[in-house]
Amino acid sequence: MAMADADVGKKLRELLRTGDALWTTVSRLPSHVLTADCRARLLKVVQAERNFVARLAAQDRTAVADAHLSSSNFGHLEGIVFVLQNQGWRVAGATAALKSFQVLSSDSLVTSDGEECRAEDGKGEVSPLSCFSGEGDDAVGAVVHIDLICTLLGEAVWVVVINSKARNRLWFDKNKRIGLHTRVSTLLHAASLVKATRPSAIVLLVRDGLESKLEQQLHEEFHATKMSENDPEEVMSNGVSNFTFQDVDDGDWVNIHLPVVKPKRWTSYWIRITHPAQPQTLSSKCTDDPTMKHAFAADSFRGEDDEDATSITGSSSFWSAIRSLKAKHGEFDKFQHERKILNLDTTALVAMVSELTNGGAEHLVNLSSEEREKRYPMMAKFVYEQALVELDEPFLPQFEEVFSDKLLVICEYVYDEFTSVILLNAGPREKLRAHVLFSQLKVVPNLPSARVNALPETGKIKPRHKLVFGCGDFLQAPTVTANMSFVRAVQQQGVPVAIIQHQPCAFIGD
Repeated sequence: MAMADADVGKKLRELLRTGDALWTTVSRLPSHVLTADCRARLLKVVQAERNFVARLAAQDRTAVADAHLSSSNFGHLEGIVFVLQNQGWRVAGATAALKSFQVLSSDSLVTSDGEECRAEDGKGEVSPLSCFSGEGDDAVGAVVHIDLICTLLGEAVWVVVINSKARNRLWFDKNKRIGLHTRVSTLLHAASLVKATRPSAIVLLVRDGLESKLEQQLHEEFHATKMSENDPEEVMSNGVSNFTFQDVDDGDWVNIHLPVVKPKRWTSYWIRITHPAQPQTLSSKCTDDPTMKHAFAADSFRGEDDEDATSITGSSSFWSAIRSLKAKHGEFDKFQHERKILNLDTTALVAMVSELTNGGAEHLVNLSSEEREKRYPMMAKFVYEQALVELDEPFLPQFEEVFSDKLLVICEYVYDEFTSVILLNAGPREKLRAHVLFSQLKVVPNLPSARVNALPETGKIKPRHKLVFGCGDFLQAPTVTANMSFVRAVQQQGVPVAIIQHQPCAFIGD
């Protein structure tokens, strides 16, 4: 049905503005939120939609029907961008967007890239970015979408967006429409086949929420939990944004008729995937022994008295906050439940105690190039550049803001590794700070998560990395690190990890 020229022009301008805004937003999302491949995929789809709208705008207004304008997929993309921008969810490490799978047989499917895969019956790792199988003959030919693979609140999740009209939301399949029950069942089956890329939860993001009957069925059948709108830190939460549902035709996304009016609210439903072999929480009782076990190791680089330690930290608010950490140890379970734990890599510990970040950067920059070369052979340029970065963006104030309401933990491996590094490379003031730091940190056992432990070992994915990052993943806590080579390596395999990146920093021997 043709529309009035004025109305058509207005709606086309709105769509063009939406496309421009989406392009700009996706282009400017921080690198820690999504990988380069994920960004490129989203930009490609956004551009395709912009081209579609531009073609409509170039037509005679009388030839443009309401159905043409309503078929834009911008609503779907706005929903994905809403997730990526939601700071309350602490979204990070998005490795894939708009992935589609079609079941070819009871144990085989094809991806949206046209790659055929087969399940391995538990004998090997199967990546969800390449393969999962359906159950039974009814699954043959079914298509399932994963709109975003990322971490939310420190957990690896698969996000599925639903933006269809309420009248099109069915529980069971009907009239060639796939019902919610089938979609969730297939996703859960897919998750059961994978290891390294296995999500902790499937998150359904639904425009305007589901009808009460569907919510009840989702809860009873799959134990789904509806999010609280007011507190994104809770297990579930509602948001405000837009979503769309799309189908796949020979591996390509095609348009589906959607309402032109933008929805005002998103409701989120989390369906948790249990991992029987690994508990979801680490009891504080399990962490007492490691702390006691290593309590005496720091004595090898402590000062002669407490005044020495105080003199090298001074009245710094950062070190005052560090000295208050130990009081939080008894509330380990509470901090883990509230997802207020940070897992520290060895690189973060070095940055915290280095003289470079504790007032020594200016002195190092003021040294002559000859003095720097003499004092730091083979490393003079490296430490000089680090000192310039520190003067421009001091590390300690930034990190203090990050951990102000958190509990800092390290695994046993990091404790042992940092102890060795301190003894070999640190100066006397740096050793004293390390002693102060170690007396306040919580040491937890080396218990890497199952999915990180399942990663294949490569030149950039080593056993030590699995222990360090696996600890954070087990605790559903971001890992503070400067080791981006590992992060990029696992993201290339479709494994999202929650991290907080910091600039690398070295000891300067003071």
